[in-house]
Amino acid sequence: MNRYDFEDHISSYLDNDLSTEETKEFEKIMDEFPDCREKYLSIRSLVSKINNLPKIKARDSFVDELN
Repeated sequence: MNRYDFEDHISSYLDNDLSTEETKEFEKIMDEFPDCREKYLSIRSLVSKINNLPKIKARDSFVDELN
């Protein structure tokens, strides 16, 4: 992993899906490149906000009506 494919790994890092070695590389890149850390923090914040949105339940007949 390098700083140029860093963004491709943000989601995996947030989901704890990186290997131990990949996690170390990811964190090293964040330490070395402030722009990468800012990108990670921005996406983490966005994911957190999305997860905190209220859940919306569609009517049971929604799919039938849609079709």
